[in-house]
Amino acid sequence: MARKLWHQRWDDSFQRLADLRTKVNEITWDAALARATDRDRMISHLLKRRTRSVTTALAAEPDPFILPMPGPDTLVVQNRWISQNNFKPNSRYRDDIWSLGPLTDNPP
Repeated sequence: MARKLWHQRWDDSFQRLADLRTKVNEITWDAALARATDRDRMISHLLKRRTRSVTTALAAEPDPFILPMPGPDTLVVQNRWISQNNFKPNSRYRDDIWSLGPLTDNPP
């Protein structure tokens, strides 16, 4: 079923990329692929993982780059990022204005 769904959603795009590769010739295509940076590969990875988890739910393991959606009562700044001596109020996502107080601190 997953293979059929992939073909329904992505086969046309895949075929167009394959056609483009033959038009620019494989040597040029492979040279461009060799110039891909780690950042390019990370973006590709994130797009593939996000697409898989949204469209086909094939992701077998949790993706550390996809964060859970915050709720209205979720703190804007997580407690682990606030120093122990910082007592400034922390906003919640439901607030119209978010305080930057938890991110500021006057070290001793």
